[in-house]
Amino acid sequence: MRDKTLVALITLIFLLIYLIPNQMVKLISIAFVLFFAPGYFTVKIYRQTSVEEEILLAVPISLAISGFLAVILAALSILKPLNLLVSIGLFLAISYFLANSREMKKIKILNGLPDKFAGVVIALLLIGVSASLYIDFSVPQSYEASIEIDSWPHNATLNSTSVFVLYVKNYDYPTSNFTVSFSLNGKFIENRSFKLSPGKEMPLVLQTKITKSGKNLASFDLYINGKYYTNVHVYFYVK
Repeated sequence: MRDKTLVALITLIFLLIYLIPNQMVKLISIAFVLFFAPGYFTVKIYRQTSVEEEILLAVPISLAISGFLAVILAALSILKPLNLLVSIGLFLAISYFLANSREMKKIKILNGLPDKFAGVVIALLLIGVSASLYIDFSVPQSYEASIEIDSWPHNATLNSTSVFVLYVKNYDYPTSNFTVSFSLNGKFIENRSFKLSPGKEMPLVLQTKITKSGKNLASFDLYINGKYYTNVHVYFYVK
């Protein structure tokens, strides 16, 4: 059982280091989790083998299992790297527990309690890590930006040109395309588009001729990468 426990612990480590934001580290961890561990524990469920046989059988069986799970996920239209990794993690937890259960029948209960306890704990850890990976990566990351009206007409007169000053700030979006759509009293005036990196701010000066007296509404829609984000607007009076 100790060899299975060691491989299970190594699998846990590789699942955890997948969280490290390094492409090479991710590739190494995925290679072990997808192309070795599933076959290894599957072999352990059904037969006792030598170390050489385990290594030789683990890779092709792992490829078959990973491919089979990928086909199922694709049929369900949910085939994504994260979903495949989580599915493999759950498969490993179940197969590890079954492999240990097979050996439990061959030893006395009292002598097997420590190993049985360790098997249950590691299986639960594999399930927990898989669930944690799913939660961490399936929840969409939220980004933040803002648009503010810094100044607008206060003593505007009919047929005069009014000026609006706005500030658009990108807090933590990756460098993205921003568009501000300006409308006056429900009538489209113009669009302003620009790129904005994280932490950067863009001042905008928008002008238009006022042709309506009384209460006016200036509205500004903010789009990020073509998707509506938010709106700011201001009412002002024209003599």
